Amino acid sequence: MFLFLLLGVVSCRRAPSRPNILFLSIDTLRADRIGYTGYGRPTTPNLDRFAREAYRFTDVLAQAPSTWSSHRSLFTSLYPSVHKQGQSRQSSSIPYSMASILRDNGYHTAGFVDGGYLRAAFGFGHGFDLYDDDSKRDRPRVGIGRLGLAGINPKVRAWFEAKPKQPFFLFVHTYDVHCPYTPPEPYFGKFSGWYKGVLQVQGECGASFNGTRLSDEDYRYLSDLYDGGIAYMDNQLEALFRIFRDAGLFDDMMVIVTSDHGESLGERGYVGHNRQYDEELQIPLVWRVPGHAGGVVREPSQSIDILPTMCSILGIDPRIEMQGKDLLSCMQGEASFEGTRMRMSEGTFGHALRFDDRFKIVLRKSGSYELFDLRRDPGELATVNDDGVAKEMLGKYRAWYKQNRPLYDRFKKTVKTEVDEETKEQLEELGYAGDE
Repeated sequence: MFLFLLLGVVSCRRAPSRPNILFLSIDTLRADRIGYTGYGRPTTPNLDRFAREAYRFTDVLAQAPSTWSSHRSLFTSLYPSVHKQGQSRQSSSIPYSMASILRDNGYHTAGFVDGGYLRAAFGFGHGFDLYDDDSKRDRPRVGIGRLGLAGINPKVRAWFEAKPKQPFFLFVHTYDVHCPYTPPEPYFGKFSGWYKGVLQVQGECGASFNGTRLSDEDYRYLSDLYDGGIAYMDNQLEALFRIFRDAGLFDDMMVIVTSDHGESLGERGYVGHNRQYDEELQIPLVWRVPGHAGGVVREPSQSIDILPTMCSILGIDPRIEMQGKDLLSCMQGEASFEGTRMRMSEGTFGHALRFDDRFKIVLRKSGSYELFDLRRDPGELATVNDDGVAKEMLGKYRAWYKQNRPLYDRFKKTVKTEVDEETKEQLEELGYAGDE
């Protein structure tokens, strides 16, 4: 099944100026492992400090539990079933992106990414004046298959010191939190020093761990290493911010920090992502808007809402159709969708669907489904046998799908992406064998 949302209307609200924009995507960062969301460990002191002056979203759904599908949705405000990126390395030719919209409105656009599925070969360079996806072997790397912010920050600094045109839109992406869970010391042992077992993690990702029977201690060890990776990323995050603080520009910049999806760390005996449970779908979103006090935003949101909201804040009318919603009024406490909208995540093995903050249904490609009551069972450990609720949700979906069926073929034509051997090797090191 492929799901669609009604097209959102992008506001034409005028902003007083066009601030420089820093947009950071921390790959595989789940929302419940961050200090400002209530996590008990000091994983993100720098992000927490920054979040105090920003909008902090508490319920944000990723559009896919996979890297390239989710990022394409983020850049286009379209669902994976529309842009089709993520199906056997195929994608539709979308004539716009976040970067191209901003470039058409006077922004210099630059991207520095950690390779993998964000490489230009997969279409992510569209709209960027500069797109650096270099992750060659001769560069220092953190762990395996990535540069990390430690390797990306010097490139960002060199670009910035060359005095790029302003206003600029800078997109930065890092795999620091992604498997293999092997941050450098002291972060490798920051939370995992207690472990005396024999589990090998160097160069290993979910497929390796899911093919064996792990103990509770093994799962806890992986989880602690994951937290160490977050702490390492947070340390490098401050170094990224400092590039612009030192120049006196940071306080006037729009800064957005989010992720593409989360990670399963032993829940239901699984490690990795690509499934439709909330530890993989709930992502952080911290958004600092110059001149705004910020605050907590509890409105149920999605990553496809970022682009239309950005356009609204900047006073840009892109004159295109987007499936996300403008959240600016919600951020300012002036409006709410009051649980009336449909939110979805689409993946290779199934799709997750929600209409409110209670029930969630996971639809399988076979036609079967799982129903969860998130208020009583936030960990999604037991399915609910309530045919009435399931029929009501599926009925709403079918009515919605019938109404929106004409949208499905808008970008029907797809092309298959061919990648070079270096990219294939890096994807394998990041745990991706074949399709994501």
